[in-house]
Amino acid sequence: MDISLISKKIEGFARRVGRSAARTPLLLYYVLRSDKTSLRDKAIIATCLAYVILPIDFIPYSKFSILGWADEILSIEIVYDRMRKYITPEMYNKVEKQLDAWIPESSSTSKTSQNNTTSNYISQSQKQKVGAISKKWK
Repeated sequence: MDISLISKKIEGFARRVGRSAARTPLLLYYVLRSDKTSLRDKAIIATCLAYVILPIDFIPYSKFSILGWADEILSIEIVYDRMRKYITPEMYNKVEKQLDAWIPESSSTSKTSQNNTTSNYISQSQKQKVGAISKKWK
């Protein structure tokens, strides 16, 4: 499996959809690269990312507008919920650094305030979301 090709495709996807929408697929990419992720889970992630970044869709958004994005969003969310056990704060930091390199934030003040948090790049809303998902699936 050529990981560098997946990274380049995610970069193109990130530039098209923006930081927020690219965050979850990029997190899944780092889970895919982790040695702690099982081979079966890596196959699930690779399939999901391929569906999101490749131009072939079951429901094309060019014809069905928002419904066309729904299948991709749903697939990412299902896989993310299943793989969140592998996600570490270090992965969040790597994702934010990678997004900074691909899509620089417009104001340095928001970046400065992020650096002053205890978890560097994990925002309070992201912590709450992760906490809510964790409680939901326990």
